[in-house]
Amino acid sequence: MDAYYDVPDSIAAKYPELSRPTCMRETKYGYKVCGACRMAQAVAAGTRLQGYTQDEAIEHQLRGCSTKRESLKPVIAVTKQIRRDGQRILQAGTNVYVQPDKRKGTKRYEGWVVECYSNNTVSIHVPSLGDAITVEADEFIKARRGTTEGRN
Repeated sequence: MDAYYDVPDSIAAKYPELSRPTCMRETKYGYKVCGACRMAQAVAAGTRLQGYTQDEAIEHQLRGCSTKRESLKPVIAVTKQIRRDGQRILQAGTNVYVQPDKRKGTKRYEGWVVECYSNNTVSIHVPSLGDAITVEADEFIKARRGTTEGRN
């Protein structure tokens, strides 16, 4: 896979990750790289960033690569269930009411638990919001009787 831009050999020798970025992935439309790596390739090909020399701009853009950002994120393990004192157990498929605003008296939405995480948070699919939200497993999540089968 060639670079998106024609990078001079002297710069390609200095920064080998410009020609083969770690974030490169194959899609059905061809190879794709993150925006930071693509911008670093553009700077190497001659685009100027105001306030930076060419080497500073390339290094700055390569530090923003998506694979480097993702490696800095803490890894949170998925658990089978969350047991809460005096309340129903939360596990994948459990029907729940959730108050995302975390205030008494706010609207409750119906949904079901998609995943439970080791840091005491759960991912809940809320059809009326049209998306899954991740919230803490606290008093603002009320588990209802039964589980939702086949929706996970």
